[in-house]
Amino acid sequence: MHAAPRRKSNKGLILALGSIVVIGTAAGAILWLKGVQDKQRAARAAEEAAAAKELEEKKAQQEAAAAAPAAGDAATTPASTPADGGATAPQAPADAAAPAAGQAAAGNAAADPGLTSWSPPEPGGTITYSGIKDPNVLNLALAPPLSQWSGTSDAEWTQVQENVALFVEDLGARSDRAGKWLVANGRSAYPAIVNAMLPLDFADRAQARTAQSLNHLLFDIGTGTGFGWRSLDQVDPASEDFTKAVLFNKQVTCVWYNQWVGKFSVDDAQWAGFIAREGEKNAPPAAEEKPKEKPGEKSVDDLIDG
Repeated sequence: MHAAPRRKSNKGLILALGSIVVIGTAAGAILWLKGVQDKQRAARAAEEAAAAKELEEKKAQQEAAAAAPAAGDAATTPASTPADGGATAPQAPADAAAPAAGQAAAGNAAADPGLTSWSPPEPGGTITYSGIKDPNVLNLALAPPLSQWSGTSDAEWTQVQENVALFVEDLGARSDRAGKWLVANGRSAYPAIVNAMLPLDFADRAQARTAQSLNHLLFDIGTGTGFGWRSLDQVDPASEDFTKAVLFNKQVTCVWYNQWVGKFSVDDAQWAGFIAREGEKNAPPAAEEKPKEKPGEKSVDDLIDG
């Protein structure tokens, strides 16, 4: 009796088919992953190209803006306002109103920063300040101090300087007495008072108040003749008004300086007119008026021009 023939196993065929499936799946996964990576690279390239284009456009816009002239920035500078006390403030050169026919030229001039450098005078000379718009350019600390009046002895000059120092210290009654003494000895005190103003920081409120007090001494010596002053106490330090006030107060100091050099130190008649009591000369004008000049005297506008 013969044994029944054994059936052939399909195990090998199954393994072969399984291998083919695995290999095919792996190949498909690789191809899919490659496709995803290609898409990612393409997206990144597109983003980089867009960013580069945007950067070029911004650069072109900036270059065009830089090359184009600035329009409408210039503005006519308003006229200076009256001082806070004493005689009406003179018009500073930068604040002078332009004629109606020259409005365009005035607008262009307003955009001009003015002189960017300044040289102090030689001893015995006057201070030139016309054309300066930046108060920092007008560094009065560099101006040579005024010399004592020829009629003042060395001992008196020392006493004058001591009283000016005491007045500046602001020690209450003692400083008040020093101020009254200086006013009473006006011609000897005048140059020392101006000298005390020169090194002060006119943009610092505390020092500006000191300068204003010294300015008032000169006003009292002149029995009401002065060139005005602008207080900084209520003005924003970041504002244009603050800058104009600082410049104006420096210009007033220059006028006091120049008046001494050109008139009061050498001309007895000019000094006599300056200290003439009320009734002998025009009374101080109202705040909104211009001082009336005595016969033969320059106008206040002329004085501010040095």
